[in-house]
Amino acid sequence: MTLIASCQVLLHRYTGQDDILLGTTIDGRKISDVQQLLGPFLNTLVLRTDLSANLPFKELLKQVREIVFDSHSYQDLPFEYLIKELQPERNLTQNPLFQVMLSLEPPRPALSCGWTMTFTAVDTQTSKFDLSIVLDD
Repeated sequence: MTLIASCQVLLHRYTGQDDILLGTTIDGRKISDVQQLLGPFLNTLVLRTDLSANLPFKELLKQVREIVFDSHSYQDLPFEYLIKELQPERNLTQNPLFQVMLSLEPPRPALSCGWTMTFTAVDTQTSKFDLSIVLDD
C-alpha cells in the first residue's frame, strides 16, 4: 500500500494531476481448478485515487488501502469487460484507462522433481505504457 501511495504521490507531483489512475496486476488463482497449473493467470486492476485534498500521507495511505481492498473484490472481472462497460474514448496507441503500470512480481514457487524455472524476457520493441514499474524479489 505504501509503494502504491508513494507512486501516486510522485505522479501527482510530476504531472500536476489530481486524479491518478494506476494499473496493477493481480494473481487470478482464486479458482481451485487453476491453482496447480504452471503459468501466469493475471488480471489488470485500475487503482484510481483523488489527490486533490492534499491529505497527510498517513490519511492518503488509509484511502489507498481502501481503494486496493475494494478493487480486489473485482479481481475476477476481466479487464476487457471493464473496457466494454465503460466505453472510454479509444486510441489504439495507448491503454484506454491508465498509462502507468506498477507490478509486484510474486516470488517464484519452488519446484520439485528436478524441474527448474527460467525467466526469459521478450523484447517486443514496443511499449505498452508510458511508464512501467516492475518490482520482484
